[in-house]
Amino acid sequence: MKKLFIIATLLTSIQVSSNAQYFKGTFSLENNDTISFKIQANDADITSEVSYMEFCIRFLTAQAPTLTSTAIINNNTIFGSSLKIDSFPSHYTEGNYTYMRFVHNTGILSSRTYNNTSEYEVFKLKLSETPTAAMGIELVSDLATTNHVFGVVKGEGIFIDPTTNDQLYGAGMYTSSTGFYVPLIMSPLATKFIQFTATSLNNNALLNWTVANENSNVKMYEVERSTNNGLNFTKIFTVAAKNNGNASNTYSSTDANIKSLRTNGNIQYRIKELDKDGRFVYSENRTIKKEILITVYPNPTIKTATVSFELVSAQPVFMSVRDASGKTVSKIKIDGTPGVNNASIDLSRYARGNYILYIDANQEIKTFSLIKQ
Repeated sequence: MKKLFIIATLLTSIQVSSNAQYFKGTFSLENNDTISFKIQANDADITSEVSYMEFCIRFLTAQAPTLTSTAIINNNTIFGSSLKIDSFPSHYTEGNYTYMRFVHNTGILSSRTYNNTSEYEVFKLKLSETPTAAMGIELVSDLATTNHVFGVVKGEGIFIDPTTNDQLYGAGMYTSSTGFYVPLIMSPLATKFIQFTATSLNNNALLNWTVANENSNVKMYEVERSTNNGLNFTKIFTVAAKNNGNASNTYSSTDANIKSLRTNGNIQYRIKELDKDGRFVYSENRTIKKEILITVYPNPTIKTATVSFELVSAQPVFMSVRDASGKTVSKIKIDGTPGVNNASIDLSRYARGNYILYIDANQEIKTFSLIKQ
């Protein structure tokens, strides 16, 4: 009860300016019967320990007379087992609503930095039955009564909570003259790919992606590859979801030795996010141009050298030979066809020495040292 008194006192005595640091709270439906409670720094990073935290939800009593909570889950959330969440006091009724109040007031949670661009899952609550829209389940913070509030307190007793700004956030949030309310959305937001890149480095494809709206229902990410310009994709490996309580996470993976792939076009990649309930979301496709394999033989040569290269589609190929001074001594254009192509370079008229062969194909320029004996 001491902590509750501190909150009530601070609510009436501390004025929080519009640029003060504070946490906002929200909640969301994770699966059929589990809801997740989260916090986010308002507009700047916060580095702080936490000594007290409180969430409160309500529902229409007449629509859910037997609804209660069956389990509090926090082992995979940001605070883990150090967070001691209790339902306090027992569920109580005011007007048309039944209220559930959940607090942490056991021990100090270690100081850490909360990035204002990320939200952090605090704990999950398993309900006794699957919620419905008719139940009117809402996260609530009403500063006028202080009976049901959202709040975070630092160890030294400074209240990190707005009195003049939005305390809660989330889809459908609305306010009254004294309170803030977020309705429980029945369908969890789908995971969203906010960035996905595929780059080639040292014969490897480096894949990096960042997601938003990630929750504990996300099972894994499947990396798929196409070697025929996106007509067909094949799963090449999986990456487990981090399930670290953050809604935004970044992943990376490597597809090694892509030169060895036989393709009918460029290499394309996509990521499939797979939920535990079987739902899935695809990223956009990303393309890596298939490197053209070129060989030059014999080298050194007395008269002619053969250039052999493989193309995935018909295209012009331009070749030029330059001497040691940089002067172009020969130019060749070849109308390349899909598959292996061969071209001859006649050096019989030129002096012995070192030459540079330039090959321009598919907007990719390669150079080779060529020796005339």
